Amino acid sequence: MNYIEALEQYSRHLHPGFSRLAGTLERLQRVKPGWDGPKSPAISVEAMNVVARLALDVFPADMVDLMHVAPIPNGMLQMEWYSNREGLELELEAPDKIRYLRWAPSRGIEDEDDVPVSDTGRILELLKWFKENILQ
Repeated sequence: MNYIEALEQYSRHLHPGFSRLAGTLERLQRVKPGWDGPKSPAISVEAMNVVARLALDVFPADMVDLMHVAPIPNGMLQMEWYSNREGLELELEAPDKIRYLRWAPSRGIEDEDDVPVSDTGRILELLKWFKENILQ
């Protein structure tokens, strides 16, 4: 299934964050190779599809509303949530692998690790951590 197309098609019927994400992914599809230096690749369509799938099938809608998506130099994408200089980053290192960073210096938390994209339970735990500890 092409999740980018599904997101574009259904985003107007969903939470506002889904429309914003669809627009972000549409803009990222137009990014040309060399956007971050002569050797940087275009943004991976596969990475965009993973982000769209996670947003539609895994992430709670309120977390999609708060999510920022940014390209990274290897052509993959990073999903970010921040509040008061603390946050959570989920960086797609490959279409099947996420490197996460939880950063909350006021609570003495700074950790990072890898999680497979398929481990949706762990991904939801990370989002829950952000929602319960950073947004509170």
